[in-house]
Amino acid sequence: NSEYMDKRGPLIVGVDPAEMGKDRTAIVFRRGRVVTRIEVHRQKTTMEVAGIVARIIRDRNPDAVFVDSVGIGAGVYSRLNELGFTQVFSVRSGMKASSPDDFFNKRAEMWHDVKRWLEDGPVRLPNMPALISDLAAPKYSYESSGSRLQIEKKKDMAKRGVRSPDIADALCLTFAEPVASARHDELIIVGDGYAGPASRAGY
Repeated sequence: NSEYMDKRGPLIVGVDPAEMGKDRTAIVFRRGRVVTRIEVHRQKTTMEVAGIVARIIRDRNPDAVFVDSVGIGAGVYSRLNELGFTQVFSVRSGMKASSPDDFFNKRAEMWHDVKRWLEDGPVRLPNMPALISDLAAPKYSYESSGSRLQIEKKKDMAKRGVRSPDIADALCLTFAEPVASARHDELIIVGDGYAGPASRAGY
């Protein structure tokens, strides 16, 4: 019952900004087990992307917005902070993972969380071939010790002729940190673990 699932859990937005090149600025909206909306923008400046996200916050009042703050994203995040949006959080893919013994960096951890979320179905995704292609694009490996998961770097993907998985990265950003919904009594954990009546998967 997707209508029921839509009403459960925090509304989380992941923003993967891109510069004025061939990459895409991707924005993913997720509530629990359902990706409710995906926006893709091209050829946008830092301030244009910040304006798009500001409009989303004003119109949709998400519980959390996670912005990839590497490169152009640093300016987007700074501008949103200047505008006084308290539900906006900076995420750097190369930062230390919450479980550093298991993951090489935050990006690897987020991609792993998305994999578990997909396997722990049901989930509902838009019928969007670009998203499916992005999810299957990067390779993964483990360190020589066999302990920590690594996700292929975008520059290495480019060497293989594979474009940046911007939409999948935006989805991964919705798993950056646990989020509590301001509009529900229950606390719903986004990622591993759970608290309250919602399931670990967030519905």
